[in-house]
Amino acid sequence: MTLDVETMLIKIFEKKFNLKNKKNKILKLSASNFKKWDSLEHLKIIMEIERKFKKKFTFTEIINCNSFKKICETLEKK
Repeated sequence: MTLDVETMLIKIFEKKFNLKNKKNKILKLSASNFKKWDSLEHLKIIMEIERKFKKKFTFTEIINCNSFKKICETLEKK
């Protein structure tokens, strides 16, 4: 994963989940291990990422991007 993508995503996650200075926690986040990451927050995260990166996710990508790592991997493929 490129540093720029990771850094930008960390900032988005810090803002959305109020996780300032918790990079190690953010890198391990997923919808299954973080209670605040519900379906509504998932869509908000995806919309924010699309806006910041000027990329559009397909329906399948939205469903499969349920962790920080998967989001990074998907963005790098675009």
